[in-house]
Amino acid sequence: ASWDAKEKKASWDAKENKSSWDAKDSKGWNSWKQRDWQRGGDSAGHGAGTPNPETVQRWIGFALKSGSDDLGVSVEKGGWASVEDIAAAMAEHKPEFGISDANGVQDLLRRTDTAGRFEVSGGRVRKLPRDQ
Repeated sequence: ASWDAKEKKASWDAKENKSSWDAKDSKGWNSWKQRDWQRGGDSAGHGAGTPNPETVQRWIGFALKSGSDDLGVSVEKGGWASVEDIAAAMAEHKPEFGISDANGVQDLLRRTDTAGRFEVSGGRVRKLPRDQ
């Protein structure tokens, strides 16, 4: 009987504390999840303050595809954009990534794009179609 009482109390405590986990910020996001995603590291071993390379690559893909107008990135025929433009947009809109110049973008892609999602050539970058 004492075990059941302890389990019920733990269950009740979890329910009572649920509201703090589900608290939403002004944008409607769970603040603790957003903070953990941005700064808290992840299961792949990226520590706090170190951007997850996959997150950065996804943002670059977004910038090249649908975010180019909002970010001030000029995307040419074939999906090519200046690495400098991507770096400038990243420095302005995603300073938490810690990348502020073209060398940083190129270095990150060179080290982490093992799946070959991006092509970098002549100071330009593009996201490759999935079938290539």
